[in-house]
Amino acid sequence: MAINSNSNATATTITTKNSNGMAERRYRPHTDRKLFEEYVRSDKYFADLSGKVVAITGTSPNSLGFHIAEVAVRKNVSHLLLLNRRIATNGSQELLQQIAKTFNSTTKITSIECDLQDLASVREAAKQVNVLCQKNNDNGLHVLIN
Repeated sequence: MAINSNSNATATTITTKNSNGMAERRYRPHTDRKLFEEYVRSDKYFADLSGKVVAITGTSPNSLGFHIAEVAVRKNVSHLLLLNRRIATNGSQELLQQIAKTFNSTTKITSIECDLQDLASVREAAKQVNVLCQKNNDNGLHVLIN
């Protein structure tokens, strides 16, 4: 998987392999990547998140949740929990790990299956979040973005 981007680009090219093993390119359009970069780099808009645990629902690539997760990674959140309906086909964890590597972030990224239309799934996801936060001595969940 490769991510090619620069602050002046109009889109990010993401190359992955589809279920048949064929290379697949996706383009993430930027309405104004320069503005995005300015906001992310500034502590005025987004504080450093070191030592914090953040859970975000709906982080499919190109979604609002994905871009918020990207900000969390770039602001050094210690543990990022991705809550998605289908994690096997989502691909967001791999993309965010690549972003973390690009920006030298030590963020631990974990995907948890959570279908918000199924209360049993939500309960199970909540149990997993609690176990992960206790197991990793994360002092609980600091931010939930839904």
